[in-house]
Amino acid sequence: MFMQKWFKVAINTMLLCACVCTANVSALQQDSIKVVRQHDKLPVRMSYTISPDGKNCAFLTTGSPKDVWNIFVHKVGSSRGKQVTFEKNRHIKECFWLDNSTILYFAKNRQRSSKEYGDYLCAFDLHTMKSRDLMPISEDVPFGLSVIEGCDQEIFIQQGKHRSAIVDAYRLNAKTGVLTCVAQYKYSERVKWIADHNGKKVRAALTFHGQLLYRNSEQDDFKEVVLPASMHIQNCFMFTFDNKNLILSVQTPDGGSAVCVLDPQTGSIIDTIMKTTFAHAYHAVDFLDNVSLQQVALAEYSDASGKKRQVFFDSALQTVYENLHTIFEDAPFYMRSVSDDLTKIIFSVIGSQGVNSEGAYFLYDKQTNTLTKLAAWWPSIETNGCI
Repeated sequence: MFMQKWFKVAINTMLLCACVCTANVSALQQDSIKVVRQHDKLPVRMSYTISPDGKNCAFLTTGSPKDVWNIFVHKVGSSRGKQVTFEKNRHIKECFWLDNSTILYFAKNRQRSSKEYGDYLCAFDLHTMKSRDLMPISEDVPFGLSVIEGCDQEIFIQQGKHRSAIVDAYRLNAKTGVLTCVAQYKYSERVKWIADHNGKKVRAALTFHGQLLYRNSEQDDFKEVVLPASMHIQNCFMFTFDNKNLILSVQTPDGGSAVCVLDPQTGSIIDTIMKTTFAHAYHAVDFLDNVSLQQVALAEYSDASGKKRQVFFDSALQTVYENLHTIFEDAPFYMRSVSDDLTKIIFSVIGSQGVNSEGAYFLYDKQTNTLTKLAAWWPSIETNGCI
């Protein structure tokens, strides 16, 4: 449900698999979205995310104790949050839903002298109202994860073992805590693993030096994909929805970049999705996928000046964005979380002078065509990656 990228504490499901496509939305006019609750006296909250069924929201704020960030939950339509975690010595840095009753979160011990100092991946169960530590996370090695769709309680993890940044791929069961290695690279260099859409089977990899590796199944050995001598791969993002081809970015002859579809069996490009004149624009592209139609709905990247750019493949989604640009008076906004029923979207917005005089979270409801201001956040924290 959310976008895949390579970063130290990465939540790949944030924007990867969502759909915001209906005839009603595509028919919207510029001024047709109704904005509600525009008053300024809202609590400061962080890391807003919506449950897969669209019924509950989770967020971070200080509670008990007052100087520690903990998780709160409230029903959609209500703003009164109930504290569900009670960490005392660890700040919670990020939270997101694994399913409708499980919230995953990253916690960091505040006491450097403690034996447990560092980051931990944890899980909170709304049924039992209990938390458990799943695994420690070292600050010295790369780490990334994504929820495995269609696999109950499983998470796909890429984690290094030491400072040399060798990265292995694992599956972690959030219910049992069992961690299973599913891919290893034998050489001492960084590697990015690419999992397919069928239960996140690890079937491709891109090495630090640009070698593309591929295998038909997890039981097979990886083999290098033979590419034309003139082809330089910048990044590999994901499999196509039929799990046969790869979506990646390559450098173009004019010095720019292009996002293409490549056949790993032959090493040939079979389609070009989009191009840019910026050589490094597609090193980090976020894709918003329409799961029901199994196609990319949106691609987002930063241009040479650092400004976010979108390329739309869905006219309905483009209309929604145009409406929101008008409402937010062209202030930057980002899709934060989407419900599984594809009707509710949480946006984080960097402050503007009008409807949103400060940074804030908004909930867009496609069924009622309303935009509700949920809470304020601190821009100095949000823009530093703690969203």
